[in-house]
Amino acid sequence: MDGKIKNNLIIGFWIFYVIFTYIFYDKFTQIALNDGFIMGLFVFILTSPAYIALVYYITKTSISKFKAVIASILIALSFSIVSSPRDLLSNKILNLDTIVLNYFTKIGLKPNLSLLIYYIVIPILFGFLALELLGYTKVLKTLKNTNGSG
Repeated sequence: MDGKIKNNLIIGFWIFYVIFTYIFYDKFTQIALNDGFIMGLFVFILTSPAYIALVYYITKTSISKFKAVIASILIALSFSIVSSPRDLLSNKILNLDTIVLNYFTKIGLKPNLSLLIYYIVIPILFGFLALELLGYTKVLKTLKNTNGSG
């Protein structure tokens, strides 16, 4: 597959994934909490893009695909257990959502706008910038050349 097409597909998929998981977050939560332990773990992994990337990378670089999938899921779950939030029983939650949304409230953003910016705009922007920095896209270079020659 042509590199440019592949890069555009990655960007398009990321935008779709961000919006899709935002729209269906409540449904995913209901499934995870009500449809059994295995389904809950599956939905958790599916809605955690870092873990999807981890499973993909480990599976792609391993000889035994089945063992790689199981191992990468175990690694993802162990990462999740030791990361924040940890103590839900005391209502002390330390996670990026809490920090950023609290900041947005302090600077006067309305709750709906804060959620839209945090859960849709920022992930798409960060994903795009990461791909740009890694050289998978050339949009910023193209914009710079266009502005410089005009």
